[in-house]
Order: sequence, then structure tokens, then C-alpha cells
Amino acid sequence: MPLKWPTAKISSSAKYQKIRNIKEESHFQNHTKAMKTEKDNSDLVPYTSNPAKSKLICGICKENKPLSDLLFLNRCSHCFCSRCVGCYVSSKVAENMAVISCPIPECKNGTFDPLLCKPMIAREVFDHWCMSLCVFVIKNKFYCPFMDCFALLTDERGNQEVIREAECPHCHRLFCAECKSTWHAGMTCENFHKLGKN
Repeated sequence: MPLKWPTAKISSSAKYQKIRNIKEESHFQNHTKAMKTEKDNSDLVPYTSNPAKSKLICGICKENKPLSDLLFLNRCSHCFCSRCVGCYVSSKVAENMAVISCPIPECKNGTFDPLLCKPMIAREVFDHWCMSLCVFVIKNKFYCPFMDCFALLTDERGNQEVIREAECPHCHRLFCAECKSTWHAGMTCENFHKLGKN
């Protein structure tokens, strides 16, 4: 008969809590290391022996919040509660901000990570933010000059190619590739823009 080793039964919720405590403790230790580099750590609440029960102050609402409710920013030591993150990020996305910086005025390094903020914001806000980030990284972008189209376009000509007449792939109307305005056959870009100012 094979030997059986005694095993202690641990409920799945106890396993989850243990993993969560370890994760929060690691997150808290990383945060306290970052706090040592900050000049002003007056918002730090004294650390207790159990990180799961520790609290820090949200940088926006200034309320004590448990670590499990806080988001720590990239490249700075500031933290904010999930409610404040949701409101702040949503307002910045509504302003078409792609890179959302730390709301602490003195902080020049911190930024919000869309994937970390995803559970705290509406799906439409997240999708809009991701689209804004994609547009932000496109080089040589411009918009179709026709206001009823206004499609996002990119200039992929390179430096050697000289093309003046181009067609919008969305509305199929011609525009000037040099000055990015409506097509002006037989007229230089400079004369066309002078004509618009009169």
C-alpha cells in the first residue's frame, strides 16, 4: 500500500487571500522604496505590520484608502484611489488627452497606464483613450481638408517625392498634398492661401 502524505486543506478563498496579501505587500514595498526618493512624503501614513490593512492617502481626495483601492503611477510615487482615478482619467480623455500625467502639479514624471486604469473607467472611455494613444504615435498625420470628411491621413511620400494632387481614400475628393488644403489647380499654395485671407 503506497504511503500518503498528510495534506492540509486550504479553502480557495484562503489561498486567494494569501496570494492577495503577498501581492499587496510586494506592491507596498515597491511603493515605499519609491517614496524614499521623494522629497515630500508628508502624505505617507505610518506602515503597519499587515500591508493588507495598511492605508495611504489618495493624492486627489486626500482620504485614507486601503492599498487594495489605490493605483500607483508609473515613474513617480504618487497614488490615487480608484474613484478619483476614474473621474480624473475620464475628464482628461474627454479633453482628447493621449498621455495623462500625474495630477500633482510638482510631479513631472508620473503617467497613468491605460491597462491599469481599465477596471476603473467605462469601456467607452478606455476605447477612446486607446484610440487617442494610437493617433498620438502616428508621424506625419493630418486630416482631410473637407469638413464633412475630416478623416485621419498620413503622409507617406518620403522627402524625395513631389506630389501635389492627392485623393482622400475616404471621400475620394482631391486635395493638395503640399499644403494639405482643398485642391487648387493652376494656383500655387501661397497664392491660394492669400486668396483665402482676403
